[in-house]
Amino acid sequence: MGSYDLDLEALALEVTQLKRKNEILEAENKQQYRLGSANPVAEITDAFANTSVYLLQLVIDKICEPRVYSLSVKADTEGAEVVAKMLEGVTGNAGM
Repeated sequence: MGSYDLDLEALALEVTQLKRKNEILEAENKQQYRLGSANPVAEITDAFANTSVYLLQLVIDKICEPRVYSLSVKADTEGAEVVAKMLEGVTGNAGM
């Protein structure tokens, strides 16, 4: 397996931001349904955000082979730090 030049902290931050954005969009969409003015664009955006988080998770898992980490990213300010600490030991083993 080749060496990867990837900023895992930036990737972890991206996952956190996407999850946070998705939670906000889901809350807005639920509110719109309650008010009777559902927005199909918000639903598409929700699906896109979920897919983006899923794809980033696949990238992280693939890079971390043979060590596969189950990442549970908190949607708060320490989420990126949590993921970065989990991945700290992996960066040196990415070329295995």
